[in-house]
Amino acid sequence: MRTVSSYSCAASLVALLAVLLVPQPGWAQTTSGQPQSSRWTFEVYGGGAAPTISTSGSPLTTFPIGPSFTTDAGRPSRLQSSWYFGDGARMLNDALAEFARLNGTSFARVVSLDAALTANALSKSGGATFGARLGRSLSPKLGIEIGVERSKTPLAFTNAFTNALEASSNSFQAAFQDLLNSAPASGVDVTSTLDVSGVSGRETRVTGALRYTLVQNGKTTAYATVGGGLAMADGDGPEATLVGSYAFRYFGAFPIRERDRTFIRVDQPGKTAMAMVGGGITYDMTPRVGVRVDVRMSLSGNKASLLVSGSPDITEQTTAAVLSSATTPGLQFSSRAGTLSSLGGANSTLTTFVGSGRNRHGSFTIGLFRRF
Repeated sequence: MRTVSSYSCAASLVALLAVLLVPQPGWAQTTSGQPQSSRWTFEVYGGGAAPTISTSGSPLTTFPIGPSFTTDAGRPSRLQSSWYFGDGARMLNDALAEFARLNGTSFARVVSLDAALTANALSKSGGATFGARLGRSLSPKLGIEIGVERSKTPLAFTNAFTNALEASSNSFQAAFQDLLNSAPASGVDVTSTLDVSGVSGRETRVTGALRYTLVQNGKTTAYATVGGGLAMADGDGPEATLVGSYAFRYFGAFPIRERDRTFIRVDQPGKTAMAMVGGGITYDMTPRVGVRVDVRMSLSGNKASLLVSGSPDITEQTTAAVLSSATTPGLQFSSRAGTLSSLGGANSTLTTFVGSGRNRHGSFTIGLFRRF
């Protein structure tokens, strides 16, 4: 099914309103004892929604390589904006592997976020939904309606993505603890924290639909609906912040402190066009009042993107020092103005995954309507 554009949805809603406002020629037939003049209905309803997010998309194929420089020890190194992902995680692990070989011992490695960042990271939970519909009968079989509903369907990171963030955070602390314990350093203090926030939980959906009567038996009517509209999400998508820091005194006298700050967020459109199909059953309790049981499924394009950026913070000291490794690639820690630290790349934002495919939104509602 092709995704309905925002412009075509808006045009369809305008056309629906125009039909609703133009008087239609009468017909002699009545249904279920319905008064001939009662062609309008107003309904309020409530129920539950069960959304599903498409897992398909386009991942970033290659993370950029950091700019090269030469350490004070004469070893090639690269500027990195973060140790948690991309070239930073790769360079750190390569250096740790060489440290392990030179020292004849094992060193913990950082768990890179690359795999998690280049796959779908979002999930949507089911929740309550409620709304109202205004309809008009056009013939004994055909009707038209517009509706507005609110759904509580929280958008959050998947458990697998959150677990990957936690694993990377824990590994950062273990890797730098092993590395700095092997250096001529004292007062080593390594931390890594993870914060996940900004979960969006509500959505407004505006729809227009045609309703066709399939079967009618006394007071009971079965029908099918088809239409489309717009889905509008409240607020931003989920966000995550990883902050890793390490501080020590080189030869017990020269303080060095560096902080790795990595930000991950979701960019999603505020409005998304959707197509809808469904059906249900109505039961007339009186000629003017009835109940409706309704089931619908809507499809919309998945256009959410996952973005990551690193923003390192290096503290300059009055009693400055530079610690350079004898590995290739080299690692350099610096508290001296004008001397590069390996953690010091420019803050840039990468789009690591762009969603595609169709998101689904199923709903089951029960409503009370009145004809007038």
